[in-house]
Amino acid sequence: MRESPPIASTDGIVSCVTGEVAILTQAGSNAGTVLGHSIKHGARVTEPRVKTSIWAAALIRRAEVNGASAFVARKGDPDSGAVLVKVSLLNGTARVWSAAYGRDGGRRWVCGTGAEVVEDEVAEDYIARARGRDADVWVVEVEDRAGRDFLTEEKG
Repeated sequence: MRESPPIASTDGIVSCVTGEVAILTQAGSNAGTVLGHSIKHGARVTEPRVKTSIWAAALIRRAEVNGASAFVARKGDPDSGAVLVKVSLLNGTARVWSAAYGRDGGRRWVCGTGAEVVEDEVAEDYIARARGRDADVWVVEVEDRAGRDFLTEEKG
């Protein structure tokens, strides 16, 4: 595990360890503040995440810089909406990636439509079902004949 430098503390040391903020206490202390929020020492809190709207814009930019086309097909909650990434191969087939979070707080991508590419209609049906469950879901569509998704986080 890689540890970053301390980020905030009143009477203890706070350090970031693999997506979580771990509070290390001094003897006799039972509370402190992290980034302006009161917390109990020994508690684990998730590291602040980038707003979904900013993350989506970064993915689009990454695709465009690499010669692909990408756009927001459906906006959700600008701060914390779930994200689906549809990768269209421009031949009537696609793949849909869905974000999930592990116990360590890190984002992982799961191919919701299976390991192989599917017909575009199947991908759209998957997206429609997800939107039915979560009105705040974002859909970012990447169009790339090579099927590149431009996701930098772990896949599984």
